[in-house]
Amino acid sequence: AVSQYFGIPPLLTHLAVDLVNWRLIDPKGEFSLENVTTPVTVTGNPSESHFYKVMIVIEYLGTEILNSIIGLLCGRVSVKENLKLIDETMDKFIVTIQQMRRGCDPDFFYNTLRIFLTGWTNETLFPNGITLEGVSDNVRFSGGSAAQSSIIQVLDIWLGVTHSHGFLKEMRNYMPKKHREFLSWLEQQPNCRQFLLAEGTTDLYNKCIEKLSKFRSNHMGLIHTYILSKAASSTSAIAKEGTGGTELAKSDANTESETESGLVCMLRGFREETDIKRINK
Repeated sequence: AVSQYFGIPPLLTHLAVDLVNWRLIDPKGEFSLENVTTPVTVTGNPSESHFYKVMIVIEYLGTEILNSIIGLLCGRVSVKENLKLIDETMDKFIVTIQQMRRGCDPDFFYNTLRIFLTGWTNETLFPNGITLEGVSDNVRFSGGSAAQSSIIQVLDIWLGVTHSHGFLKEMRNYMPKKHREFLSWLEQQPNCRQFLLAEGTTDLYNKCIEKLSKFRSNHMGLIHTYILSKAASSTSAIAKEGTGGTELAKSDANTESETESGLVCMLRGFREETDIKRINK
C-alpha cells in the first residue's frame, strides 16, 4: 500500500534509504554530513548510515539547481546565473562524494550492505524471480541505487546529455511518481543549450559538463574501491553487481564517457566564430 501511494515497486529503493530517511542532529544547524543522521538502517552499522548520508546531502544541495532551472524557464534567472550556480553546486557534489571513503568501510559495503541493495534481477540466484505472497509471482525488481536520484537525471536533461543504454531510464520506475512526472515535463522544455549563444556562455556550459563528468569519474572510483577490487577474488553470482543490480563494468563507464565526449567535444565547435554564425542562420 505504501509503495502504491508513492508509485514505486515494493522493495528497498533510493526513496526509502535516502530521500525520506534523514533528520538534522541540530535542527538549527546546517545541512551537512556532520549534522545529518539516518533514523533507519538495515544493519545498524555506522558505515551503512554514512553511505546513505553522502547521497542525502547531495540531494539537498541539488534543490538549488531545481529552483534555478525553474527560475530560468520562468524568466526570473539568466542562463549565466543558472550555469554559474550549477558549476558551483557540482563542486559541492564532488567534495561530498569524495567523503564516502571517510566513513564507509569497503569490506562492510561489499560483503554485507550490497546484498540488500542488489534486488532480484540476477537470473542465477533468481531464475524465476521471487514471489510476493498475495501480491504477485515471478517478480524481478532492481534494488536501491543512486541512479534512482532524480537530481542527476535533471542535470542530464538540462545540460543535454544523452545516454545510449537504457539503465537510467529504467531507474525512473523506482522514483516517486511525481519525480518521474517532473523529468518527463522537463524533457518537453527548452534545455539550457538553447540559451547559450545569445549570452555567450558556452565556456561556462563546458565547465558544467566537465564537472558532471568529474562527478561521474569520482563515482567510478568508488565503484572500483567498493566493488570491482573486491570482486576480483570472488566467485559469487553477484560478484560484480552494484547497487540496483547493475552490471558495473559496462554501464557506469559508458555513462561517464558519454557525459565527457558526447557534449564537451560538440560544444567546442561553438567557440569558433564560423560555427556560431552558421548556427545563428
